[in-house]
Amino acid sequence: MPREKLAPLRDRLRERRPDLAAAVADATEEFHRREPRASQALPALTPRERSVASVMRGGKTYGEIAGEFTVSINTIKSQMRSLFAKLGVSTRDEAVVVLERHGFYL
Repeated sequence: MPREKLAPLRDRLRERRPDLAAAVADATEEFHRREPRASQALPALTPRERSVASVMRGGKTYGEIAGEFTVSINTIKSQMRSLFAKLGVSTRDEAVVVLERHGFYL
């Protein structure tokens, strides 16, 4: 969630649960500090990268994704590596976080 949308929620928390507000603020700042490529626009993805990215979030295995696209597991792994490189990440979880932050799954 963008910082500007979090501000009203933090204010409400500060009013209702001041004991939790500091901990939530610290956790939120740490989360945003670790955010990969947050300030940059989502890079241009090929149609296949977009397709792979759309199913990557569901927790499917490489084999399940390969079966869905009727390609080999190695092809899916290669396409994911290309996607990871464009996003500046090294894992599926990181890729999903970057894509979510850029509104890809909306």
